[in-house]
Amino acid sequence: EAGLYCHLGDRPAFTLLEFNWVARNYPADAVALVRWLRDRGTTPIIAHPERHEFFVHEPIRLRKLVDAGAWVQITVDSLLGVNGPMSREAGEAMLRTYPDAVLASDAHSMRRCSGLKVGFVLVNDWLGPDREQQLRANADRVLTAMTAPG
Repeated sequence: EAGLYCHLGDRPAFTLLEFNWVARNYPADAVALVRWLRDRGTTPIIAHPERHEFFVHEPIRLRKLVDAGAWVQITVDSLLGVNGPMSREAGEAMLRTYPDAVLASDAHSMRRCSGLKVGFVLVNDWLGPDREQQLRANADRVLTAMTAPG
């Protein structure tokens, strides 16, 4: 309620929302949380939903979060198949389904960094240049919001 929560950059425009890997720990109030964040001027970005089995096997969970105002963040390594065929197929499907999406490197270290360039090339090949440009514009929107002066 005090407005003290993690967000991307110096501005509260976007926050990365990451769920526990265990389905039974998925919060019953997840949709309400997304709405609560949106009501406070923050757009939650769901971290790597293509890697969560409960989002892949129960897509209505993710649909409800997106309908409440969340974006999705798809990891390039998933699109490359590094995280297995389920994540690759789900990542592509989510990019087809949800316009408000961004690509991510998930670069916790150099070993885990395929880079975004290869992700944009894949999107261009699979979904066409218009979708690639839309994802680049989404990334620019997030970066601009993160770095905009107070």
